[in-house]
Parts: sequence; structure tokens; C-alpha cells
Amino acid sequence: MDIPVLVPSAGAGGASSHRCQCFQCSWQFCEICRSPWHPGSSCFDDESRVVRMARRRPPLTEELAEAAAKVVEEARSREEQKARELEEMLRRGGQRANFEAFRRIFASAHTEHVTRSLLSVFGNGVTLRPAPVAPTVQRQFMQAMVEKPEAEVRPAFHGTDVRNYASIFERGLLVPGDASDIKVVHGQAHGQGIYTANVDAAWLSKGFCTAPSMLVCAVLQSESHVRHVGDAMVVARSDHVVPLFEGFGGSFAAPTPQARPTLPGQRPTPAGGGAKPSGGATAPGPARVPGKPGKTEAPSKDRKAKFVARLASRSQRH
Repeated sequence: MDIPVLVPSAGAGGASSHRCQCFQCSWQFCEICRSPWHPGSSCFDDESRVVRMARRRPPLTEELAEAAAKVVEEARSREEQKARELEEMLRRGGQRANFEAFRRIFASAHTEHVTRSLLSVFGNGVTLRPAPVAPTVQRQFMQAMVEKPEAEVRPAFHGTDVRNYASIFERGLLVPGDASDIKVVHGQAHGQGIYTANVDAAWLSKGFCTAPSMLVCAVLQSESHVRHVGDAMVVARSDHVVPLFEGFGGSFAAPTPQARPTLPGQRPTPAGGGAKPSGGATAPGPARVPGKPGKTEAPSKDRKAKFVARLASRSQRH
């Protein structure tokens, strides 16, 4: 259900109007592009935000939709070109059966994008290290590539407890459920499979990491075995995904001050750049409970339930 719930913010200049929070999980995101809340920058400062903006529901205004559509088309064209270049390198070198050669070619094609995405969640100092996957895991992935020569290979992230790395490198990423001894830990909202995040959505995998480290994977695109759900890829077969690198950071990135999102060509409004209340007045704060200084008045359960129901009704109209 796509129901943004606005929450108040201490930011000035109206910037707080772009910050939303899920009423179920408290995840904070931008009301315009549906990306993780990005204080201090515009929705148009990051291509992945624009892509999400174009597919959001309810739909965008006509002005934003036209601007987003152009960026999305350019992004799709570059993605297809990169996939063709990767396939051409593999074909020219006859390397569809050589795992280490494939890893080097994959790195040359995607390291810049992978590193940029990891920097958004780990801050400065990201390091990529080849994942020591077992020969059997290497062979099963390369065999799947040979059997599906027309399939595109895309980069993805997989976040998990770092204590699981040794098992993953030895056995590969396995589909949880009855066919394996891997238990479902975080649910399977979009069906059974191995859950990975698109290369521009490292933040999605970050929520499953126990340390500033996640796996950089290659996913073999197959319509029958890979489902695309928002910013995630759900892989139904273990031989269609393989960890290639471990991505490390010094720490999880901290948020920065917020600015109002703007269209391309417009100057963003910096945090704190809005007009201040005149006459020395202070900005209004939360309601106070009479006779009890320092305590705020919490909304009743009935009011909250009616508010959520009203938002759900509006969402279903689109």
C-alpha cells in the first residue's frame, strides 16, 4: 500500500513538507521520489531517485512527470549499452566459463556505480574485496551463464549478518525453505527466493546488515527465475546469483541537513534558508498538556485510525 504519512521536522523554509514516514515500519522517505529521505539535495540530483519518481503512485504532476521521463529514458539507454558492452567483452574473450576473468570484466563495467551506491550507506572509505567463493559455487553460476547465453547479467547487493558469510562463500546463496536448511528470517513478502537489491538501492540491503559490509553480487536475468519488485530482485534459483565482492565501509553513513527538492536548473533551498518568524517569535512546537509543562499531547487512537483510513481511501482512488 502506497500511503505516505507526513511527519513534522525541525527544518525551516518548508523543507519538512518533503519528509514522509511509513505508519507501519517508521521508514522515512521523500514524498516526491519515494527514495530514502535525502536531506540536503534535490530529487533530481540522483538518477535512481528520478527513476523511482517516474514509477511512483499516486502519479507525479505533469511537470515533474515530463522531466522524470527524459531522465529515465537516458538511464535505460545507458543500462542497455553497458549490458551489451559486458556481453561483448565476455564473447570476445570467450570467458563465459572462466569465473576469475568474468569477475574482472564485471568489475571494470560496474565498480564505479557499485562504489557510489555503497558510499551512500557506508560513508567514506569504501573497499571492495573479491569474495572467496568455493569452486563449486563458481562452476554452477558459470554453467548457468553458458546455458543462457542471451541472458543479461546485472549487479546487485545482498545484505545479511556477517556471520553468514563463511557459509555463503562455501555453499552459495541458497533459496530459503523446504528444499534447503536455510530458515526464513525476514519474511518473504514477494515470494520464495533470494532477495537482492538493485545496484542503485544499497539502502535496501543496508537494513539487513549487522555491520558496514554487504555482498556485491551478479544476477543472471531470467524471466522465469528472477522477479523485479520495486528496487529488489527476487532470485528463485541459487545458480542465477553469485557473490563476487565484499563491500566494506568504516561506518554507516549519517544523515545531513535537509533542503527542499527542486527541478533541474533550479537552485536548491539550503537547510535553514527559509524565512524566520517575525518579531522574535519562535516556530510553533507540539501541543502542551494544560497544567503539565514539558509533556506533549498525544493523538488518541481513534484519531490516528481515522487518519490512516482516510489516507488509504485517497490512495485507492488512483
